[in-house]
Amino acid sequence: MTEKTPAELREQRARLIASTGLTESVLRERAEAFQLYPEHHDVWATVEGIDMHLAELAAAAHVYLSTGCLHGEHAYCQSMTGQQGEKRPGRCKFCDARCTCSCHGETEGTA
Repeated sequence: MTEKTPAELREQRARLIASTGLTESVLRERAEAFQLYPEHHDVWATVEGIDMHLAELAAAAHVYLSTGCLHGEHAYCQSMTGQQGEKRPGRCKFCDARCTCSCHGETEGTA
């Protein structure tokens, strides 16, 4: 399966919206008020799916290091537990990207 680039996804999104003959704001207002024309339901669902996928791509592209890791203070990550990566947050407070330092990466399943 071929993955589309973010630019291709945005282009597809724009074409889908244009195919309805409505502006994005009108389409969004109708969707939020549950007043979409039947032929626009699938278009809107696809547009929302593209938006969610683009947001995931943007979050995945973010490289985050916690303050302690950034400054090489990995003992700070141990908190009082003595286990590296237990100090929270091990994620960006804005986009939820995980800390890329190995001391947080070891706790992948526990976050």
